Amino acid sequence: MVNGDRKKMSVQRNITPEDIRYEGLKALADSLGPVGMVQFLQQFDYGKGDYVKERKK
Repeated sequence: MVNGDRKKMSVQRNITPEDIRYEGLKALADSLGPVGMVQFLQQFDYGKGDYVKERKK
């Protein structure tokens, strides 16, 4: 994505979640390379369990 496209994405109003996901992954791959992108994404974990139920215990 070139600088002009970045500006376009920031002012566009009807961006779908798929578009955001695609552009985000593309930016990561462009910046970090494919291996770095995967290593970055592997750092995140959605966790397990039900926080709402467990926080009351």
